Amino acid sequence: AFTVLLLNDPPMGINDSEELNDDADSESESESSENEAPRRWFHEEKQLLGNKYFFLATMGSVAIQFAVGGLTEWYPTFLVRFAEMPESMSGLVLSSSCVLSGIGGTVLGSKVADSVARRIGSGAYFLVPAVFMVPATALVAAAVNLKEKVPLIAALLLGETCFFSYQAPITALSMSVIPVHTRARGS
Repeated sequence: AFTVLLLNDPPMGINDSEELNDDADSESESESSENEAPRRWFHEEKQLLGNKYFFLATMGSVAIQFAVGGLTEWYPTFLVRFAEMPESMSGLVLSSSCVLSGIGGTVLGSKVADSVARRIGSGAYFLVPAVFMVPATALVAAAVNLKEKVPLIAALLLGETCFFSYQAPITALSMSVIPVHTRARGS
C-alpha cells in the first residue's frame, strides 16, 4: 500500500478535454466503419490497461476484494469453532458487519478523501485508501485472534469499515484518469 506514495499525482480529468473533441468527429465516422469496431475495442482496452494509475487502482481493488472474499468464506466457520458462536449467529454477524461496514466505509472514505484532496490535491485518492489499510489490517488480525465475542465483533466491524473505505476514492480516481469514451469499460 505504501508504494502508492511514490506515484506522481495524476491531474483530475487528465483525458477529458482531448476526448470531447474526438467524440464529435467519431460520431460521423462510426456509421461508416462498423468493421473497425473490434480493432477500436482492442485499442481502447490496450489504452485502458496501459494507464498506470488505473491499473494500480484496479490491482489494489482486486487485492482488497480477494482478502474480503477470503474472510467471508472462512470466518463464519472460525466463529463457530473458536469463538463458540452458533452457526446462525456467525452468519448474521458476518453478513451484517459486511453491510454496515460497506456502507460506512464507502461514506467515510469519500468524505476523508475529499477533505484531504482539498488540502493536498488529487493524490489523496491514492493516499487515503493506503492509510486506511494499516488499521484495517491490524483490526482484522485482532478479530481473528480474539476469542471474546464483543471485542471480536467490534474489531471485525471497524476493520471492515477501514477496508471498505477504499471504494469511493479509488472509483473517483479511476474514473478521472481514463478517457471519457472508455469510462463505461473501466468501471
